[in-house]
Amino acid sequence: MNKPWSGNNMGHKIYKIKNLNEQLVSKKKQKKEKEKEKENVFSEMSQSNRVNSMVVKTPFSVVSEVTNFLTNPILSERRQEVFQFENNNINNEFRELETQLIATSNYYYEEPYCKMVSSKIFENRILFELDLKKNTSDIPRINKVESSWVPIHNFIVKKKEIEFENYITGELPIELGRYKTEISLQEVIDFKKRIIGFQNISQDVILTESKLLLSKRTERANSISKEIVIDKGTLFVNGHILQTIECLIDNKQSGDNFYCLMQNIELEIVIKILQKQELSN
Repeated sequence: MNKPWSGNNMGHKIYKIKNLNEQLVSKKKQKKEKEKEKENVFSEMSQSNRVNSMVVKTPFSVVSEVTNFLTNPILSERRQEVFQFENNNINNEFRELETQLIATSNYYYEEPYCKMVSSKIFENRILFELDLKKNTSDIPRINKVESSWVPIHNFIVKKKEIEFENYITGELPIELGRYKTEISLQEVIDFKKRIIGFQNISQDVILTESKLLLSKRTERANSISKEIVIDKGTLFVNGHILQTIECLIDNKQSGDNFYCLMQNIELEIVIKILQKQELSN
């Protein structure tokens, strides 16, 4: 009876299988050693460095004139009618000089309000290393330029109004116009320790206050009535850029220098002005 497990060829095969097993075990050991090395490097970095997080508010404010409204704003108004009466009452004790009937009517409309349509941030970040004898006032500052509002609603096609004999009235928010402005800002942030790098910087533009003050008005009269037309106003907008900065700080750094981040920011915002007005269809 043949014995397949015996013979010269079978011994060679067993040696081959044993050698392959040893190679697999060796590769597994090398892989584990590499993983341990990575863990050791990571632990050393985590001991020497730490992630620091901070919140920075960069305020902005724009006060400028707006003109060329898409739809004429409506102002609350007061109308007064005076009726003159002839003096028919004659008395020896007193004499009426003038008799009037005055009717005063007040018309109240909602004030225009603003909404931010879009915002865009262009930013140039520069990380400085300065001597402790110096301070951040030595860093060159940008020249601030006054911002102005530019109407951008001229691209919107205004629909013609059609009059109907039978109509339904309703009050809806009407867009008075859209205006764009660009604001130049600069933020300088001090760090006491060496900055290795920035992991994440998130930015949000927040509008805290907005108001339209209508100023110049003119009257246009036709055969039926007089129309009050608002030619211009002043748009106030206040807000800030809210930044959350996550940076990697070197804990071992203990030199005579300090570090600061300078951000030159160009902020572009679009504001939509609305007012509730009565419509008829």
